[in-house]
Amino acid sequence: MTPTTFRWALLAIISTAFISGCSSTAPSVTETTVPPSTDVVEYTTTEVLRSPGAVDLVERYAEDGFYYVVQREGIVTRHEYNTTESTVVLDIRSLTTTDNERGLLGITFRQNEQKQWHLYANHTDIDGNTRVVEYLTRADGTVDATTRRLLLTIQQPYANHNGGGVAIGPDNMLYIALGDGGSSNDPERRAQDLSSLLGKLLRIDPTPSSQSPYSIPSDNPFVNTPNARPEIWSLGLRNPWRFTFAANGDLWIADVGQNTWEEINHVRYTGLTAAGQGANFGWSGFEGNHQFNADQSVQNHVPPIFEYEHVDGQCSISGAAVSAATNMPKRPDRFFFGDYCSGNIRSISHDVEGRVSVEDVASDLGNVTAVRSTSRGIFVLTLDGPILQVRTS
Repeated sequence: MTPTTFRWALLAIISTAFISGCSSTAPSVTETTVPPSTDVVEYTTTEVLRSPGAVDLVERYAEDGFYYVVQREGIVTRHEYNTTESTVVLDIRSLTTTDNERGLLGITFRQNEQKQWHLYANHTDIDGNTRVVEYLTRADGTVDATTRRLLLTIQQPYANHNGGGVAIGPDNMLYIALGDGGSSNDPERRAQDLSSLLGKLLRIDPTPSSQSPYSIPSDNPFVNTPNARPEIWSLGLRNPWRFTFAANGDLWIADVGQNTWEEINHVRYTGLTAAGQGANFGWSGFEGNHQFNADQSVQNHVPPIFEYEHVDGQCSISGAAVSAATNMPKRPDRFFFGDYCSGNIRSISHDVEGRVSVEDVASDLGNVTAVRSTSRGIFVLTLDGPILQVRTS
């Protein structure tokens, strides 16, 4: 396919977003700007693969020479770089359904102390409830389906807002993103409820304990909080469809909004523990930086570093990828994201002074389901099937 090109212009630079119409619990923010950059690059997007219904793309290990694509219907395929050949390595179509926002929603890989690789999958079952499961993977990257082990089952009250992302943090723990349970407006106020796993980012050690198929890390923030679920790492999320840990340990979350605002959250890694410990991202007291459910008192929450409105055909954020010198040498350390309805791709940077710069990357790519990164590239996944790699020149 002939590469399509999009020459970007540096957009208006915004600070950690200005808050309007918020209650007294909202943190104050000072707006700052960055001088426009004179550095100009040309982004290109080239189709490298077709995989209809793809929702995730991950790499197990940089030296493997291949990556994996997740199809929401329940299939995981392995792909060699620079070819269109693929191998089905996991098929769980009989265990899930694609009704509404359900299906096989995300995978990640982890190596244990015995140097064994495991695949962790987040999918909804036939009844619509979230299941987080483990599979042993072989040296060649194929999956042993007979080793399936159930770690977690989370009851889902509605068919939407399942979250679905899973990732291994810099601490080698398993992180699991869950939406607020669905419907709209967080009807049962689960996102701020520490007795519920919904609307949270969870952190577990997949190693079994004597009482459970997994272990609770002792430094999880709510281990000693009465009536709180000890698995919770962060709270106040609506539908964190995609999140990622950057190479420097920073946590980035693209959280899908309700009626008006889409948001990006960024928590820096301090070196003391993984990023995001105990962070409250504000939903449903806030949608983006704007007060939402007035009955939800949210103290000292972490506001998004960037938000955008449902205008110009935009409706739902699709993240999440952070570039590095290995896969985007001219634009490292930027967060790339898309919008499902507009098909537009942008990237942002967030400097240590809290300033955010925004760049246009590509436009009109169709229904963007995710933007993902491996050691070799930034990839845009679309509902109709084209998977495109983003490059600079």
